[in-house]
Amino acid sequence: MNFSELTIVCVTYGRPKYVGRLIEYWQAYFDDATIYILDGSEKKLDDKYLNKIYSKNINYIHMQNSSIWKRYIYIKEILKTKYFHMVADDEIFVKSGINSCLEFLESNSNYSACCGKMILFTPLLKKEVFAFSPYKLYSNDNSIGKERVKTWLVDTQPNTIYSIIRSENLLKILNEISKFDENTFSKPEVFHEDLVECGLAFQGKTKIINDLMWLRSVENESIRLADDKTEPEVALFDNEQKSKKIFFDNFIESYLANLVTKVDNLDTFDFKNFYYKRLEMMRKHRNSHFYLDIFKLSFIKRRLFLIIPKFIKKKLRYYLRLNGPEMIEFLENNNENIKFDKNEVLDIKKFILNFYNNEFYK
Repeated sequence: MNFSELTIVCVTYGRPKYVGRLIEYWQAYFDDATIYILDGSEKKLDDKYLNKIYSKNINYIHMQNSSIWKRYIYIKEILKTKYFHMVADDEIFVKSGINSCLEFLESNSNYSACCGKMILFTPLLKKEVFAFSPYKLYSNDNSIGKERVKTWLVDTQPNTIYSIIRSENLLKILNEISKFDENTFSKPEVFHEDLVECGLAFQGKTKIINDLMWLRSVENESIRLADDKTEPEVALFDNEQKSKKIFFDNFIESYLANLVTKVDNLDTFDFKNFYYKRLEMMRKHRNSHFYLDIFKLSFIKRRLFLIIPKFIKKKLRYYLRLNGPEMIEFLENNNENIKFDKNEVLDIKKFILNFYNNEFYK
């Protein structure tokens, strides 16, 4: 099917050349989707990248110094299509996999989201792309909404945040979470993934198909959304931040019920209690991880690793295959039943390597 009913949104900050790469990729493969770049960077995207936009379907919006939360909520104003897809600025999504997800949702109205298989990719020394797959994504297809929410809370995976999503379901979620006040929560975005995942799981089943769809990048360090003090598992247990807990408790008690017209036996499901149990597990993991790091001298190891010159680290990763095997080799030998078009992946690999060898992106 064509992508005229798909809106793609990239929420970005401070990675202009990767946005430029995405623009080039979209124009080659997604000319019939509606695309928005919501850029919160201090400076507008360089003209050399903006001048590459010749398709009317790509819209660049410079939301200078706007928080990631405000950019998430802004999606309410621009989402007009039947389906939605959020992308990171340094990741690649495979057209055939997205197409398969759209076709699945078109044929299965009781599903709120569909995602294909995911691999991590790392280009090294401008001459090879390596891959591996650390996640065990799963279909969350219990017929009862509250049971799907329980499943996600216990077995957290990024199943739907980067899936193809039914827009009507996402818009209900955005309308609810827009009630968060940044004056109360300086970083409400730390709740975004949890609330989207739980909200989508409650509204409909979620599906993971075998088609390769998501190439998650290991090119850049992960950007932390907030410091430790603002993380949910800290803030909601901090006596000095009681106002946050009061607000959140009131919000979470009615969150799921406000997403649906027919309540799914919520009188027997204490979502707040289950969510706090998840936070307690995260707190235990945080503490055990801290002491384990001390025992393993992880801090010292990380510091030693930081002083090794970057070009030496890249050579070590390249020659020792520390980032997995070559991409096609990994896909052909994997045991995850990933379906992929070899020529399509080879084209993507060539596209990624051209990016690193193109003086335009220096």
